[in-house]
Amino acid sequence: MTITFKEVCQFLNELYNFSTVSKSFAKKTRKAGKELGLVLCGYGANKIRLRRANHITTTYTNISDPDDHETQTIILTHAILTHKLHETERSD
Repeated sequence: MTITFKEVCQFLNELYNFSTVSKSFAKKTRKAGKELGLVLCGYGANKIRLRRANHITTTYTNISDPDDHETQTIILTHAILTHKLHETERSD
């Protein structure tokens, strides 16, 4: 799956009017991401790849500075909010 950074920002702004990231929010986001098994890594000049605990990857594109901590917090926030915690029930 590939998502642009602009789409992520629009998603967050629609839900929470998400315009700035505080240091305490960033710290909590990183802790929650770690608990969920989310791993971020830079990928190319303007991409970040997110790997989930189940090894599914999502690529975020059109990022001006992938090493920026605020940008990474925004990506992690999006990943946490869209993370599926439980599998759907099986119908046998």
